[in-house]
Amino acid sequence: MEVLFLSDVPGSGHRGEIKDVTEGYARNFLLPRRLATRVTDQSRRQYQLDLQKRQHQIERAAEDERTFVSNISGSTVQIRVKANDQGRLFQGIDRHSLAEAIYQQLKYRLKPDHIGLQKPIKEVGTYSIPIFIGSHQANLSVVIQT
Repeated sequence: MEVLFLSDVPGSGHRGEIKDVTEGYARNFLLPRRLATRVTDQSRRQYQLDLQKRQHQIERAAEDERTFVSNISGSTVQIRVKANDQGRLFQGIDRHSLAEAIYQQLKYRLKPDHIGLQKPIKEVGTYSIPIFIGSHQANLSVVIQT
């Protein structure tokens, strides 16, 4: 019997998925607990429409990621901080402060997790920082000045 899962059922199927299960499993477990419903022509059409809609959303999100990466790639962010005479910063620049500087200067809101900074920046200079958005990568130039 073909059923349309209304919620995730471990080991059987995920919400919105059409799957063929044994009739006893459907009648005795899935249908009474309203975890799934029988597949009708209408539900099959709705399933196809939902699949197309999800695919379109995935494609649109990928296009947005590509656009964002192309816009931010090659940009430069300048940060002014206090440092000693040798160029060592009194306070390191971490992912959070870098994300805030990117937002203030470039008007792009980034999560700190998207910034590929391994350890805080502690010296004055120019750095190339990788930015990871989805499966795309951009390099951002960061200039630390006193």
